[in-house]
Order: sequence, then structure tokens, then C-alpha cells
Amino acid sequence: MNNANLKLRETTAKHNDAVKEIEALISTMLDINALRAIANQMSKNMHYSVKGNRERFDLAQDEALVMRRIVREAGFRFDALERIAGASFNRPDRDDPKNIPAQSWYKITKMDS
Repeated sequence: MNNANLKLRETTAKHNDAVKEIEALISTMLDINALRAIANQMSKNMHYSVKGNRERFDLAQDEALVMRRIVREAGFRFDALERIAGASFNRPDRDDPKNIPAQSWYKITKMDS
């Protein structure tokens, strides 16, 4: 095996380990699948075209706000959750949860005390 392939494997293994570590940390605070379901619900209801969409959007976002409070109380900031909790129903062009970049689902930072 040449040196480049060995480095690639090592880098990939380190990346995969980091992803697992981040997922483990997030799962101690919230159910990531539930958050993804909330994001999907908000995205699906982010348009005025159907009566009741605003209410369904707000109910889903309320669940995200509860999750955000839990994460913040633990001393962290989770990028995808911040985007979902802060989304504006009136700005699907900017805030639609389906447009959250993949890396935001793995970006979690410790907040300053």
C-alpha cells in the first residue's frame, strides 16, 4: 500500500471517530432523529399555501426550542439546532431547515461560562 493510501485511510478513520464522538455527545442531550423529524415537519409547513401550516410549524419549532434549552443548559451550542430553533416561518428562502448544511449537524461547540 502506498503512502498516500495509508494517509487517506488514517484520515478517514480519524474523521469517522470524530463523527461518532460528536453523535455520542449530542445523543446524551437529545434524540437526533427526533430533531430531524422536527426539521422535516417545519420545512413541510413553511408556506402559507395551506391553512394551518403556521400552527404546525410553530408547534414543531416549540419542540426545537425545548431541545435548544437543554443543550444550552448543558453548556453547548449545536449549530443545526440553533438554525432550526431560530428559523423564521416568513423566510423559507433563508431559513428552511432542509437547507441546513450537512456539516451543521456535526458542529457542536462548548459555550463560554
